[in-house]
Amino acid sequence: MARAPSATTQASVAEVARDLSLTAFVQRVAIIFAMLIAALVVWKLSEVLLLGFAAVLVSLSLHAIADPLRKWGLGRLWAILAAILIIAAVTGAMVWIFGSEAQVQIHALSHLIPKAWADLQARLAGTWLGDMLEHEINGAGAPSEVVLAIGSRLFRETASGLATMIIVISTGLYLAFDPHTYVAGSVKLLPPKARPRGEALMQESGDSLKRWLIGQTLSMAVSALITGLGLWLAGVPAPLALGLLAGVAHFIPVIGPMVAALPGLLLAAVLGPEKLALTAFVYVAATQLHANLFGPLLMRSMVEMPMALTLFAVLALGLLLGPLGIVFATPLAVLANVAIRQLYLKDILGEDIDAVPTSEDGPARKLIKQTLKPSA
Repeated sequence: MARAPSATTQASVAEVARDLSLTAFVQRVAIIFAMLIAALVVWKLSEVLLLGFAAVLVSLSLHAIADPLRKWGLGRLWAILAAILIIAAVTGAMVWIFGSEAQVQIHALSHLIPKAWADLQARLAGTWLGDMLEHEINGAGAPSEVVLAIGSRLFRETASGLATMIIVISTGLYLAFDPHTYVAGSVKLLPPKARPRGEALMQESGDSLKRWLIGQTLSMAVSALITGLGLWLAGVPAPLALGLLAGVAHFIPVIGPMVAALPGLLLAAVLGPEKLALTAFVYVAATQLHANLFGPLLMRSMVEMPMALTLFAVLALGLLLGPLGIVFATPLAVLANVAIRQLYLKDILGEDIDAVPTSEDGPARKLIKQTLKPSA
């Protein structure tokens, strides 16, 4: 017959079980504590991480141009250099073609806006709105002090912005010339079994961002053309400068077009209420055409991105991360959309997302995917 374990043996087993349970509990607490510390570090470094994401977008923009060039037999390094030269050449051509006219119109805009502001104050003089405006202006201090304070702050922010831009572009160039080193380093942070899936997810995310960048560029060009043409037909001064401003502002959804409309509306206010109403109609019509027709058509051909998700991303990231969150809300929403589809719908729920008809079936997106795919 088997001998029953002694009381000493039972006590030892119970003590070992308690030690193992305590060790597992300590490990769980340590993991939770480490996750909280990591979340706090990410929160504190959110602006730095967003600037790093901007560098990734710079790198992807270069690859969006370089990948088709590789189909013509260029090596990766020469294709990247050719992409840089193409961007520089296109920028130089735009400055050469439109620069002189835009400079004249922007110069006129800088003179017309102060006059428009003064005329608007004169029109509002004696009204409750004019009295409130005068009170706020007088409360700001002497004009020389206000100008000095604004000029000093503008200089500091401009210098800081230029330094940040240089760092972002330089980092983007490093990423563009040697992407495999950084991708491989990021994949190694994952467990060995998850590395192939992580690499595939990074590839899908990069392709989606490239398509979004192409669609966004076309969308901004269409917005600039529609707005500039409408303002020219309406007889508003400096239509080219205002159109370019509206096109660039569409990089930031919802908020950007609203801010870009303010200079045009201020100029139109000097020309009378009829011109102001016509200018407001041009901005509203251009924004609606872009938001409901041209923008969705272009973006659906490039990425599967619901408009409601874009608006929610702008609101949420604007509240959480401030101005930088608003600027990068849409590309971050593109990444979130890829992650949800691939990690949740496909991996966890087992959905066959590749079999679901999406905008990927469109001819424009197929053409873009084939163009962006570099030759072996």
